[in-house]
Amino acid sequence: MVEMLGGIETVRVLNTVQEEVDKIGKVAEDLRQKEIRHHIYMALYDAGKYLNEGFFYILVISLSILLSAYGTISRGDILVYSILFLSITGPLREIHRILDQAHESSIQVNDLYNLLEQKNDSSFFSESSVIINKQRKDNPVLSINKLSFSYPGKEKYILDNIDLEINPGEKIGIAGASGCGKTTLVKIILKLVHGYSGSIYLFGKNLKELTREEIAEKIAYVPQKPYIFSGTIEENIVYGSNRSVQEKEVIKAIKLAGLYEEIMDVLGGLDGNVTENGNNLSGGQRQRLAIARLVLKSPEILIFDEATSALDNRNEALIQKNIEDYFKNKIMITVAHRLTTLINTDRIYVFDKGMIMQAGKFDCLAEQKGLFQNFLKQKTDVITT
Repeated sequence: MVEMLGGIETVRVLNTVQEEVDKIGKVAEDLRQKEIRHHIYMALYDAGKYLNEGFFYILVISLSILLSAYGTISRGDILVYSILFLSITGPLREIHRILDQAHESSIQVNDLYNLLEQKNDSSFFSESSVIINKQRKDNPVLSINKLSFSYPGKEKYILDNIDLEINPGEKIGIAGASGCGKTTLVKIILKLVHGYSGSIYLFGKNLKELTREEIAEKIAYVPQKPYIFSGTIEENIVYGSNRSVQEKEVIKAIKLAGLYEEIMDVLGGLDGNVTENGNNLSGGQRQRLAIARLVLKSPEILIFDEATSALDNRNEALIQKNIEDYFKNKIMITVAHRLTTLINTDRIYVFDKGMIMQAGKFDCLAEQKGLFQNFLKQKTDVITT
């Protein structure tokens, strides 16, 4: 459960909710069996407790009768001792059960309030499903108009009046300093963030009307820090494919991701073990594992958010070429701090303080005075020094 919550963004993007629900169902069944055993032990404990109380009650009455026979106490005292014993043992008998129930109830109430405070993700509602038709080549696949967004309780806009269009097959780059809204835009497109103003149309349909299944089918996403689940390497690569995947497809995917030699020679092959969140893998290996996962989905839109930031220039260039060749007719949106990653894009959007300040091809932006040229000079200065 903790692992699933840690990777909840990956679960939502890949639409593996039912798979995780099935896993939780198995865990819940194990817990149910443990709960049954717990109640059996509690019943045995109660039985022993009642036997113990009965024994001591008989002992108290017997001693009282004996003392009364010797004239030490009166017969009325026998009744008093009997009532006193029952008055003391009655509350003690139930106090542990009351404390146990109170503790369980407090946890359940707290969890319930936390759930009630969460906003619903409408993309999981099947009644909002619409049919996505094949996009005409002369129509934009993604159209964003006057998009603005700020987080609840914050006055500052993370995105401010964004307008952009992406056509079939285009390779788009997004550049900008940290905190300028690049990742927020990506998460809005993926319906991981809600509450924006303006309109977003994907494949000619309003984004708000699309379900999680439709988004997962059409869009694949690799973040800077992809979540890797515990299990085998192969299980992680095929995760979210929602189909039967042959081993040769997995081999092809890891080769495209530049991970074949490392998996076979270092990580123990496709059956190699991966710990929770891929803690036994390097940052670059986790990123390439997520890229291999993306290859198996074969989506219409690919989004890379600093997806190769942990790789050196040589490996990044190799993987980028592999992906561009393999998905040459697909839309690719690349968010990058390493500006050389965006050289081959058809168009680059330069963000600053939540707004698009520049747009154009790499060479044109590099020659124009502005933010992109400044970013490029800063990167060059860092490399030079």
